[in-house]
Amino acid sequence: MLFGGFFTDPMCPGGCPRSRDDVWTWNGTRWQEEFVAAPTERTHHASSYDVDRGCLVMFGGGSSAMNASSPAETWELCGDHWTSISGRQPTARVSGAMAYDSIRRRTVLFGGRNISGAAIADTSVWDGTTWTEVTGVGPSARTGHALAFDPVRGAVLMFGGQSSTTYLNDTWEWNGTRWTQLAPATQPPPRSDHSMTFDPIRQRLLLLGGDNGMGSLADHWEWDGATWTQLPGALLPPARASYGVAWNAPRKRVVQFGGAAQFTYFDDVWESTGPAWSQQFASGGPMPRTGHSLTPMSSGVLMFAGYNGSFATKDLWRLRWDDDKVNEACTLDADTDEDGLAGCADPDCWGVCTPLCPPGAPCAASAPRCGDGACNSAIETCRMCPGDCGPCAAVCGDNFCDGSETAASCRGDCP
Repeated sequence: MLFGGFFTDPMCPGGCPRSRDDVWTWNGTRWQEEFVAAPTERTHHASSYDVDRGCLVMFGGGSSAMNASSPAETWELCGDHWTSISGRQPTARVSGAMAYDSIRRRTVLFGGRNISGAAIADTSVWDGTTWTEVTGVGPSARTGHALAFDPVRGAVLMFGGQSSTTYLNDTWEWNGTRWTQLAPATQPPPRSDHSMTFDPIRQRLLLLGGDNGMGSLADHWEWDGATWTQLPGALLPPARASYGVAWNAPRKRVVQFGGAAQFTYFDDVWESTGPAWSQQFASGGPMPRTGHSLTPMSSGVLMFAGYNGSFATKDLWRLRWDDDKVNEACTLDADTDEDGLAGCADPDCWGVCTPLCPPGAPCAASAPRCGDGACNSAIETCRMCPGDCGPCAAVCGDNFCDGSETAASCRGDCP
C-alpha cells in the first residue's frame, strides 16, 4: 500500500511543493487507486459540531482565498470517516456562518456569498437528515458574519458581517422559528471575518478580532444576553481576521488558532479563561492558514482545511494536550485512553453523558444526561447508558457477551 507524498504543483508560481493524500495498492501485477470519501480542498466554509450525534457538519466553501465558485455540498465527519450528504442542498456559498442549536438539535446556516459574488440572506436548518429553508423576515444579506449558540438564552446569536463595501455591527437572535434584531445600548464596531464562541463556565458569548475594511482588529467583547461589554485590551492575541475560535472542553478554556493580518498568516495557538489570553506552544501542528474552521468536540478541538497563502487545503487536525493517548471511545463503559476514568466518570465523555453541560459549567437539573431515564441523545448507546437506552441485544460476533449468549452458543463473545 502507498499513501501520500510530495509533488510539484504546476499551477503554483515557482512550482510549490504540495502533499498528496491518495491511496494506491499493488497486487503484485498492477497498481490500483483506492478512493476514500472526503471533502476536496476548500476555504471559508461553514461548519459546526453536532454534539448530540457526535458529528462535525460542514457546508460549502471555496477553492481559493477569494473564490466564490463553491460546491453546494454537505459533509459530515462522524467518528473517523467522512460522509457526503445527498439530497436537496442550500445555495452554494463561501463565507456563510453556521451554529448548532443543542436545544432544538438543529444546525442553522445563514448568509454568505453566492457563486456570482453577491451576498445572500437565506436561512437553512439541518436536522441530520434534511435541509429545510426557512422563509420570513430576517437579517440583511451579508458575508463574513459570525453565529454562535447561547444555551443559557436558548438562541443562536449573529453579529456583524459585510454587505458589499458596508461593514455591519447589528446583533440578531434566532429562536428556532424566527429572527429578531436586538438593540443593545452598546455594540462592537462594524466588522467581518470575526468569530464567536460560547464559554459555558462564564456563561458568556465571546467575540474577538475581525476586519473593518481598514485593517485587522484585536478587540475582545462579551455578550451576556442583553449587553455587549468590551474587555480590557491587555494580553490579547495580535490583530487578525478569518481565524478559528472554539471552546476546548477538557481544558475548560477558549482556544484560538491561525488567521491572517494583511499578508501575514498565523499558526499560533492562544487560550483564554476570561479577559486574559496566553499563548500556548504546540509543536508539529498545522501550517499557517486562514479561512479554516475550528469546532469543539468532546475530547478537544477539530480544525479543518483553510487557505495558506498559496492554495486551499483539506487537512484535518485534532488539538489535544495528551496526544500520546488514544481517544476515549465513549461508546462503552471502558477506559480506552488509560487515564483511570471510564464512561461518564471521564470528562472526555461529556458529549454523551451531559450533552448540554461541558466540564466545569453549571448544569440545569432538567438538562439531558446519561442516567436520566431517557435515551435522549443519538449518541447514547446501550453500552454507555444502559439505564437510559436499555440492555443491548444479543448479537453473536459483536465481542460482547449479552443476554442469552453463552460460551457454547457464541464462543467468540463469551469466554
